[in-house]
Amino acid sequence: MATRLCSADMRMPSWVDPIVAAAIAAAAAVEAIAVSADDAPALALRLIGAGSLAILALRRRRPLLVLVSVAAAAWIAGTLPALLRSDAAVGAGAPVVGLMLAAYSLGTHARLPRAAWGAPVALAFALAVDLPLLRGWPLVSGVAFLTLIAGLLPLGAGMLVRARRARLHLLHEQEERIDAQRREEHESAVLAERLRIAERLRTSVLDGLTSLAEKAESGADPATIEANARDLLTRTRAEVVAFSTPIESPPDIPRRPAETLHARRALAQPWTVIGAGVIAAGVALETVEVLAPGIPIWTALLTGLAIGAPLALTWRYPLAAIVISWSAVTLCSRLVVPLDHSLSGTAIAVVTPFAIAALSSKRIAALGLLVCGLGQIMGIGTDDPLGEAEVMLASWLGGLAVGEASRLVEQTRANSAVLAAEAAVERQRFVVALRLRIAQDLHDAVGHALAIVALQAGAARRLAVMDPIRVPAVLDTIADVARDGIKTMMTDDRDGSEVMTVIERTRAAGLEVTSDLTAAARLDAEQIAVVAWVVREALANVARHAGRSRVTVASRQEGDEVLIAISNSASAGSRDSAGSGRGLPGIARRVAAIGGTAHWGPVADGGFEVRVRLPLPIRAGVAG
Repeated sequence: MATRLCSADMRMPSWVDPIVAAAIAAAAAVEAIAVSADDAPALALRLIGAGSLAILALRRRRPLLVLVSVAAAAWIAGTLPALLRSDAAVGAGAPVVGLMLAAYSLGTHARLPRAAWGAPVALAFALAVDLPLLRGWPLVSGVAFLTLIAGLLPLGAGMLVRARRARLHLLHEQEERIDAQRREEHESAVLAERLRIAERLRTSVLDGLTSLAEKAESGADPATIEANARDLLTRTRAEVVAFSTPIESPPDIPRRPAETLHARRALAQPWTVIGAGVIAAGVALETVEVLAPGIPIWTALLTGLAIGAPLALTWRYPLAAIVISWSAVTLCSRLVVPLDHSLSGTAIAVVTPFAIAALSSKRIAALGLLVCGLGQIMGIGTDDPLGEAEVMLASWLGGLAVGEASRLVEQTRANSAVLAAEAAVERQRFVVALRLRIAQDLHDAVGHALAIVALQAGAARRLAVMDPIRVPAVLDTIADVARDGIKTMMTDDRDGSEVMTVIERTRAAGLEVTSDLTAAARLDAEQIAVVAWVVREALANVARHAGRSRVTVASRQEGDEVLIAISNSASAGSRDSAGSGRGLPGIARRVAAIGGTAHWGPVADGGFEVRVRLPLPIRAGVAG
């Protein structure tokens, strides 16, 4: 997924591309005029090749097509004039730069199967350039050099950049997940503590309801029952409010990058040994075959060994290894055979900057690049300082890219380990949150029972003076309500069939309730259960905050929705009219969970209304 995202981002056209393409084409045209001003046919060919480089403007969209086209343009501008006239100058510096950019773009913007075509295209270009003009070892070294510099190195650098961007995206996602899970772990601990408090409160409420039922059954003083019920209700509400308090996130902990240098060096150990052997063999073979055919074989072997052997320790001591190797290059070039214009010298100039950058810290890598530059100047010499500096710098940057990619891989692995370790925490958090939500819902339901008990106890207290004969009946109702509250907490049995029982008991508690829930019968079982919960919560709020008001519970169908409205009139004897402010958002969340909406607010007569809209089930909507 991360690779696809990064690929889509890198394929976006850029306004820079036409400018870069125009600049390279213009440079190639200037070079063509400078090289072939007196040769009209060659100038025409070079200008055609220069103009063709404008296709670089499409390097992000069609990278493979651009690479093939630029390779053809470079061949037309550089090799074809020399084939037509043997005395024509080659002069294709700018087209080769364009070819390098095209190869880099292929590695950066194309997927791996298509990007792999860059290698044969680069080889074909090198053969097309050198095969008609060179023979023997110069042909081999020329093809190898051109394939490497114009194709493989920029192609590899582009692929590394692509991989790095994809890895960065993945790493960023992982770090965000780790931060989120750290916050969830903190929240889980808080939720666990709240759950322990909820369990203690559950025990306290059960004991309190049992005590209220027993007191009512034994005919205790109604005033005492009322005071106990209101005290238990207050404590329950306070705990529910505490449960709803937002959890503060822990402060961010700065993350240190994973240490990858040791892992990189361990991975590179066999490759540095193999590379050192190849360079040693290449120096010895090229010395005997091309550079100094008459030199003794043992001298050539010692020369190759002196230059290549130190590089076998690059994985462990990169700076010391390249210092010794370049010192050997300098001595051998001065005492045995010059290595300028040799494939071995080019290989050393490419390999050593890459190795020091990939296997060292950035500070040591910068020092190593300076060592390589001095070694090139003092040991091999230079006819093209700018071009050779570009080769070394490109190799050094490639090494840095490899090191950075390795660091990202190790950091991703470290993050993956953290995520795996924290998966259990996430599961625990889910369970705790679910249990806590159930506990809160139970407390809400018990709050209704406690409000009814308090109202009934208040009525019994007043009847004890005005009509003592009715007091036992009221106390029996209090006991029944308390026992039902205990049953609710123990079984969590709260379906829609209880809604009329809730209304009847609220009436018995002294509230004047008018109800019409005919339209609500069109809802399904899940919706009716939510309606019962909403009615119970709303009536409990009225009992707490407006105990002497008139209440209307009404429902009606409006289009493909059913409206349930619970409204109460103003009450002169209102108590605690402000409330906790937690019950209504709870209603909204419960209704929204089944696709409905809830609104509330004061009405014209000074009362309050809760309005809930629920969509009709499909079967009911079709039937209607």
